[in-house]
Amino acid sequence: MGLQGRVASMTTGYAFISIIALVCYLFLFLTFIAAKKNKLINIFMLVLLCMIFWTGGSFAMRALLWPGVKFWYDISILGLTIAPYAFFIFSLAFMGMEAPVSKKVWLILAVAANACNIITSGLLAPPELV
Repeated sequence: MGLQGRVASMTTGYAFISIIALVCYLFLFLTFIAAKKNKLINIFMLVLLCMIFWTGGSFAMRALLWPGVKFWYDISILGLTIAPYAFFIFSLAFMGMEAPVSKKVWLILAVAANACNIITSGLLAPPELV
């Protein structure tokens, strides 16, 4: 697809939603980088990083950026599948509760599912360009 096709696909549809969300998440992330760190701030930054991966991968996939749709799809799905874990850990930290031992199991399962999907595309197949 040429440059005109990319620009046309970015200006039509819902690409602006990914752009606005990505800019907001990046602004929040940069703001919290400058903040005084504690456990809650660090975990919230993990939540923001997951959202940046999800929306950034979605945007880059829609824009057909290098290195390709499959790569950005995998980044987007990684952010999407790690986000529930990050929200869980953030919720526990916000409530002042101690994280259970099973939190490591959930992280390992999410990473293993992503690794399996990257290698085989068995869970979710990447989109195909039409």
